[in-house]
Formats: sequence, structure tokens, C-alpha cells
Amino acid sequence: MSETSNQLNPQQNSGAVNPNSTKVEKTEPVSPGQATTAQTTNPTQTTGPSSNIAFHSAAIGTQTARPKDYFAEQNQETLTKKQAHSTRIRWLLIFSCGLVGVALVIGLIWWIIASITKTEPVDPSTSDTTQGMQFNDDTIDENMAELQEQVNSAFAATVIDDGEGTVEIAGDLTAAEKVFAEVLNNPENSSYTSQINLTKLIFYVDNGEYERAISIIPEINVDKLTGEQKVSYYNNLFIAYTSLGDTTTANDYLKLQTTTQIEIGGGGQG
Repeated sequence: MSETSNQLNPQQNSGAVNPNSTKVEKTEPVSPGQATTAQTTNPTQTTGPSSNIAFHSAAIGTQTARPKDYFAEQNQETLTKKQAHSTRIRWLLIFSCGLVGVALVIGLIWWIIASITKTEPVDPSTSDTTQGMQFNDDTIDENMAELQEQVNSAFAATVIDDGEGTVEIAGDLTAAEKVFAEVLNNPENSSYTSQINLTKLIFYVDNGEYERAISIIPEINVDKLTGEQKVSYYNNLFIAYTSLGDTTTANDYLKLQTTTQIEIGGGGQG
């Protein structure tokens, strides 16, 4: 009778106490839905060292917070400095290339100008003969004598004697005439062209260039010559015309020479 009663009322025995248990636990009925939820939300615990780690399905798909990078600011400053340094290097290279280009252009322009204005080299024999050569009233005779020496040095005359009485004077006539031209072209000597040309006439006579000497006559203003310079002028023309066989003209210049010597009291330079 009691067994039949227990089978017909199982719920009445659900709270029976086990006589061997020292603790009585009360259990509550659980619905099927609640059991499913409990199984879903409670992860299975594992034993061992990692038993305290819990995984939650709600955290899946979310970004885990990263630890703070304490060197981020320093790294950013280093990167900024490198970029600034690279920029300076780049501008420095551009500036340097620009300077090189400008220097090349200037060098090319200088070379072109030098090529256009290039002058012929000065003859070494006359390079120092006319430097500072300037005539003045106080030392006019000394200036003429100095010019004569410079021209003779440039001419570098060589006397050739064939042994039969024929004497020939050879030298660089072009170099000598160049010295005269440089002195005549000096603006400071514009008032002394007659004295310079008289020196040139004497040079031609001394070296047997008589026709060249006579060609200088129109370039000389006798009124600008001193008394002694006039005596020298007439004397050299007398020699030139006599050497060319024109004795009539030669005698005319001899008379002028004599008259001028009397006027200045005698004497004179040949």
C-alpha cells in the first residue's frame, strides 16, 4: 500500500531527507527554458592552471584595450626631426646646384668676352719701352733723348760691312715705329707731337731711311721747336737731301741751319 502511494505521488517524495546526509538542501523546480539558458550562459570550467580564466561570448568582436605606448611621443619627435633634416638636405642640394649653375654661366660669359676682346700679345722688345713715357716742358730735351734710346733698343740695329766699303744697317723697323706710335697716341703728349716726330726724323736719317725722314716734314711745326731743336731739324734734312742727290734743297736747309745757329749764339746739335 505504501509503495503504490509513492509511485502515484512522486513529487511528495522529492523533498525526502537522506538519513545518511548531514546537510539538507532545498531544490526548486526548474523549467525547461531556464535550464537551457543556464547551459548557454555558464561556460564550462576547466581544471588546471587556467581554471580561473573566463571567456564571455559578449566580448567577442569588441576591441581589446591596448597598453599605453610610453615612447609614442618620443618616436614622433624623432620622425619629425628626420623629416626636417631631409628637407634641409634637399634644399641645400638644390641651392648648391643653383650656385654651380650660376658659376658656370658667369664663367661662360667671361670666356666669351675674353675671346671677343682678346688682343695680340705685346712685343717683348717694346713692352717696357713706353711705360710712363710722357713729355713735359722742363725736360723736353731729356725726353727726346730717352725716346731715341728706347727706339734704338727696339730697332736693334745690326751693321753689316761687306769689306768693300758697303755698309748696311739691318734691324726691326716695325718694332721701332711701334714705339713712336704708342708715344704719339698718348693723350698727355698731344702738345709735343713736333718734338716726337723730330726724334723720328733723326732716327730715320741715322739708319739710312732718308725718304722716310723727308716724309715726316709735314708732321713737324718748326715754330714749336726750340732754337737747338731747329738746328737739329735743318741739319738732318740737309743730310737726307744730300744723300738722295738733291743738293739744291740740301743747301737751302744748310743755310737755314747756319742762320739759326747765329740767332741762338752758335752751336747746336747734329
